[in-house]
This record gives sequence, C-alpha cells and structure tokens, in this order.
Amino acid sequence: MSKICNNCGQDLPDSAAVCSLCGEAQQQKPSPTSKKKLIIFVSVIVAVVVVCILIGVLVNIGGKNALVGKWNYDMNTSEGPPLLLSDSIEFAPNGTLRYNQGYGFYDAGKWSVSGSKLYFDAGDGYEGSLEYKVRGNTLTLTGSYELVYIKDK
Repeated sequence: MSKICNNCGQDLPDSAAVCSLCGEAQQQKPSPTSKKKLIIFVSVIVAVVVVCILIGVLVNIGGKNALVGKWNYDMNTSEGPPLLLSDSIEFAPNGTLRYNQGYGFYDAGKWSVSGSKLYFDAGDGYEGSLEYKVRGNTLTLTGSYELVYIKDK
C-alpha cells in the first residue's frame, strides 16, 4: 500500500518520512502495535483508578460504621465468654454500647474505635480494648481469647 504526499500529492511508499519530489516531511501513521500499546496503557490507568476508588469506598465502609448494629454471640466458634457476659451486644451509632441478657437491650456504657482497636467503657470499672475485625456479617473480637459474633438481621 502507498500513501500520498501531504504537500504535492506525489505517490510515496508507506515508509517514506520525506517526499522524494518536494522534500516535505510526512506524518507517520501510528502502527497497529503502538495503538495496542496505547490501549493497554489507558486500560491499566483506568484499572488503577477503579481499584483506588474501591479501596476508598471499602475504607469508608469499615471503621466505626462497620460495627454499628446488633451482634449475636457465636458460642460454636468463640474461645471464651461473651463480651459483657451477654448473648447479644449492640453498637449504637451514637457510641452507646448495649447488651441483652434475654430480656431486652440495656445501656452498658460507651464504645469507640481507633484503627483496629475497639474501646469500651461500661462505666462501672469494666473497660478495656480489643482488636476487632469485621468480615461480611462476622465480627471477631480478640483479646486474651477470640470472640465471634454474627450480625443480627
């Protein structure tokens, strides 16, 4: 296949960088491989941006908001007694920690998080911190032993 000079119209071979008749420099058509490289480059950039956005969304979903709600103690997978010796605990959005002894939920104090630490203060000298991890509908609290809770629906 041949190309035509941009200046004088002379037929030129595809590989010509300069017109053999008038000496005008010719624009090179991008090769198919350079187009593929550009497509791959743009695709990688888009993928990196999407991953960064997803990480940002997941970080915002985690933290304190991941704990908010009612959680039921899983005696089958836990290694020790439940937090506040309660079958169910609730982390209220306002920072109130509540527990259920089978007769309804009662205020037990305050809770907060920092990084992967859950801090609680029951107000009666019962206070402390535990490592926490939320995966799906499972909450794992780790201190001297591991406690597992399942999110109440």
